[in-house]
Amino acid sequence: MFFKGGDNVSSISSWVLSIAGVCVLSVVADLILPEGKTNHVIKNVFSYVVILVAISPIPSLINGNWSLDGLFSSVEFEIQDEYIYNLNQAKLDGWVSSIEVGLEEKGIVGAVVSISANIFEQDMQIEAVYVDLYNAVISSNLQNTNIQTEVVGVVLEFINIDKSKVTIYE
Repeated sequence: MFFKGGDNVSSISSWVLSIAGVCVLSVVADLILPEGKTNHVIKNVFSYVVILVAISPIPSLINGNWSLDGLFSSVEFEIQDEYIYNLNQAKLDGWVSSIEVGLEEKGIVGAVVSISANIFEQDMQIEAVYVDLYNAVISSNLQNTNIQTEVVGVVLEFINIDKSKVTIYE
């Protein structure tokens, strides 16, 4: 009955729909018929029909007219560009805020971080990280410290990139 040639996925879905249809008819008959011996007989008949529909594909499986390859060959995956964009944008926003918080913890308050990357690609590659310190307030305890080294260190804590990709504007 089912799984003979054709598309296996549509055969399985029609088989499941057949089972669901018989079950729905069984429930409707149960609601309509009055209590008693007739209702009991009808329930038994529908039980046998559900079993018959459930086991109907077994002969086709035994004959070998069915394979699992057909289940997955018709399924196509499509990468959703908007989903990739939103996911990568969220990653970038998280990195930017983490770097800014990390810089504040080091004593550099008000630094503006931006990250350049191709967020439309599934495997996003970071091209550069820009840190603008023009309006930043640098703590007095960082007076004798190389600020650029501190900034690069904070960036590398959160993003695994080459140091040369970190640009600092002062």
